[in-house]
Amino acid sequence: MNRNMLVSKILNQLYSVQFTTDCRTFNRNCIVPMSYGIDSLKSYTEKATGIDRDAVRVITREQVIVFYDFIDQRLLIDNGFIDTYWIDVAIYLIEILDENTISYSLVVAGIESEEVIKAIFQNCYQDAEINIIDYENGWLKRAEKSRLL
Repeated sequence: MNRNMLVSKILNQLYSVQFTTDCRTFNRNCIVPMSYGIDSLKSYTEKATGIDRDAVRVITREQVIVFYDFIDQRLLIDNGFIDTYWIDVAIYLIEILDENTISYSLVVAGIESEEVIKAIFQNCYQDAEINIIDYENGWLKRAEKSRLL
């Protein structure tokens, strides 16, 4: 990988949500644009899953960086139902050890992007130690049909 390459990255929101249906509880990480509030998220989740918006409970909300260049193009295919609304992605927790400070970033990318993500951060923080310390799956909101995602 060329470490000087430009990477398309956009700041988004990560909502950890919980919803109950048919006496079963589900937890999901949902990534949506910064313009989305809780009501927008609940409405979109209801539209995507058919689960009543009142059954969707927000657990946490935080900012994430989405690396659109590293989302597997095969995942962009709309196979119906959930795929019409969401794209499966990986959420990485990046630890940056720089001198005496430790900082963290949440990054959303494709499922097999760990080495690439680490290299990008190493390029940005050349004297720091970069570690990927956690990984989870999530849903990235699919954009309107006129856009790529």
